[in-house]
Amino acid sequence: MSRRRARVRTHSKREASQPSRPPPVSAWGKRLIEDRYHVVVIPCLLAALALAFHFVYAGLEGVDRFFYMGEALQLREAGITATDFPWLTQSALRIHSASLWYGFSALLVPFTVLGSVAGMKVAGAALTSVAFISFWWAARKLELRPPILWLLLLCFIAPNLWHLMMIRPQTLSLGFAPVLFAFLVLENPLGAFLASFGITWCHLNFLWFPPLILCCTTLAQLVAEKKIVLRSSLAVILGTASGWILRPNPIGALRLLRVQIIEESLVRNRHIPLRFSVENFPLPPSVVFGNFGVLLAVCATAIIILALRMGALRSVPPRRRAVLAGSAILAIIFFLLSVFVAGRLYCFWAEFGVLSFAAAVNFLLVRRHAQVAVRLAATLLLVMCVYTNYTIFGTSTWKAAYARPDALQSVAEWLKGNSNAGDVVFNLTWSDFSPLFFWNRKNYYVAGLDPIFQFSYSPERYWEHHFLASGEAVRRTCDHPPCAEGTKDVADVLVRDFDARYILLNKKTYPALDSFMRDDHLHFTRVFDDGAEVIFLVRH
Repeated sequence: MSRRRARVRTHSKREASQPSRPPPVSAWGKRLIEDRYHVVVIPCLLAALALAFHFVYAGLEGVDRFFYMGEALQLREAGITATDFPWLTQSALRIHSASLWYGFSALLVPFTVLGSVAGMKVAGAALTSVAFISFWWAARKLELRPPILWLLLLCFIAPNLWHLMMIRPQTLSLGFAPVLFAFLVLENPLGAFLASFGITWCHLNFLWFPPLILCCTTLAQLVAEKKIVLRSSLAVILGTASGWILRPNPIGALRLLRVQIIEESLVRNRHIPLRFSVENFPLPPSVVFGNFGVLLAVCATAIIILALRMGALRSVPPRRRAVLAGSAILAIIFFLLSVFVAGRLYCFWAEFGVLSFAAAVNFLLVRRHAQVAVRLAATLLLVMCVYTNYTIFGTSTWKAAYARPDALQSVAEWLKGNSNAGDVVFNLTWSDFSPLFFWNRKNYYVAGLDPIFQFSYSPERYWEHHFLASGEAVRRTCDHPPCAEGTKDVADVLVRDFDARYILLNKKTYPALDSFMRDDHLHFTRVFDDGAEVIFLVRH
């Protein structure tokens, strides 16, 4: 009996001396920890990465950020439904009193309270964070592991930081597009509705995006899963329609959309030489192979993997087959649109190209050593892409896209303090309108945003401005091409056709026009000169 008691005492002492083991974590607890990690930690890290990018690549937000922040300021000052646009006197925007970018500008309104420079910086970082988190979330939901790697690959596989950092509605579209694709694959009608609404509401120009993604995903599901999800299709249609309708003057916005899509296509097909931005033209072969060589290799690798392992696809779950097929179809379609329609769509080609490559890589991950080898190869590819990214951003083409946060501030403030409300400023450079509009909405301007808006308003006024802006005319200009010898006196055109009170020009860009106006004291008087920009008063 005493021995038995001694054993019990010894056993109890051992238990007391040993450290207590923590209770086992339940499956629910593990899931809660994992969800907190994915919902809180990773998005915070991505937001910090976006903020770091905006400090490293300062100024890459583009000159258009001034226009969108200016429109947000106008909504804040005049009311959230104020879409009248008198600031471009020779534009279809003035006629239709609507905005194609209403939702995007409305989202920027809270950032305007932070001031000009700080508001732009915080808004840019927030938009980039949304794009980063959206792509990462879509890759995670589609089970494309590791999702953070594919996001970094997207950033550096092509000049994508340009689009991911811009304060433009395209940045949000880049985030919403893969999210819409993920919701369609996951058969989530509410998510598909919200993503379609977000794309259309922020950027009506992309009204066709949700239907395109829907058609490609439906085709992939039909092939892979032998079914069509009608609820998701209806959700996309309703979301797209709601994004158009839920804005001030939706009919006017639809008319502007017709101008920018249909009329612009007709003008380009007729080879009328409007001063379109480079991004509106197809990517030339030299740019495709020079700037997008790694992206081409990634897309080709994904297609080759699918072609060689076509027989093994039967053992893959139907949903994963839909991801493989849908992302590949969308990558091919956006590639064709980039090289035959408009180069600005290349970022969506890159986005779905990376998703298709990620799907193909995850399709191969059947053994542990294969998993490690492929991820090491992807990491090496990422290093190559970082190098490619820096070499591209070192070229003069991308440096020209940088814009200082105080661009044309001194010019705009002088006009604001020395002119009457509603005075028209004849700005020769299209890109000058955005910063002028941001700093000074007291005056009106002649040219800005898309040339098709001015051409649609009046072809004659467009050509009169075009020949002066292109440097082909100095003393006399024309209201139709060709213009070998000018038919209209510049001073008369400025007064009679444009009602211009001032003319703004850059001395380095327009030395002949600057010299002519300095000598013509009868019609022009120089009133401002900061060494780069010159303002002449036009005598009426």
